[in-house]
Amino acid sequence: MRKGTPLEELTREEQQPARAHARFSDQFIAADKYVFVNPMWNHFMSSQMKAYLDPLCVA
Repeated sequence: MRKGTPLEELTREEQQPARAHARFSDQFIAADKYVFVNPMWNHFMSSQMKAYLDPLCVA
């Protein structure tokens, strides 16, 4: 998809992660408010929180 290939032209195996990411992003965008409660580890967020937020920050 980085090369501009439409979703319909991808194989079924390639479409699954793209569709899951779209559902996850849509769910996040649909929320009215966000409240993050997370401990700071070494002056940064935990690896679990980073793993949750990273897919949402994809251009």
